[in-house]
Amino acid sequence: MLDGELIVYDNRGNPSFHLLQKREQSKPSIAKFLSIQHPATYVIFDILELEGKELLSTRLDERKKIMHAVLREGHHLQSIAFTRDGRKLWTVVEQRKLEGVWPSVQTPITNRENAPMPG
Repeated sequence: MLDGELIVYDNRGNPSFHLLQKREQSKPSIAKFLSIQHPATYVIFDILELEGKELLSTRLDERKKIMHAVLREGHHLQSIAFTRDGRKLWTVVEQRKLEGVWPSVQTPITNRENAPMPG
């Protein structure tokens, strides 16, 4: 089980929630055209289960290693980069005016109260 979301990139390579909404709220014929013009990419943040084994009790850095080992990235499938340098990441986020960037907790998720929110 993977945790991720659909992203539509703009012409500068930045995620665009506006372009995604535009596709989702269009008539089917227009949505098909927009899907060619601005294809969606499934961006994966985390792996929560593998082959029936729950991984939430595994540290995030270990889950990222597992995720990268089993995924085959392609044109419409990407995994998100992992860094421990939050300040450097935040500089890039501000420079590119990115939205929706959230920090991750390194410790294992041991109960539902600490689990990531769906969606």
